[in-house]
Amino acid sequence: MCQAVRCWDPVTFIQDLPKNRPYSFSLSDEPLVIFRNQDGKLTCLSDHCPHRAAKLFERSHSLL
Repeated sequence: MCQAVRCWDPVTFIQDLPKNRPYSFSLSDEPLVIFRNQDGKLTCLSDHCPHRAAKLFERSHSLL
C-alpha cells in the first residue's frame, strides 16, 4: 500500500458524498471506495476484492 494512506488527502466535500451508497475514486492511481459503516462512520478501503479480483463497487451495482 502506498505511503499516501498515512496522511489526509481531500477527495470530495462531505456534503457531496452519497448518503446510501459507496463513493468510488482514485488517488495516486489506486482505486478506493468510501462508505458509511453500520455505525455511520466513514470508512475507506481499496476498491478491489481479493477473492473475486473485481472492484467492490461499480456504478450499476455494489458488492458492499
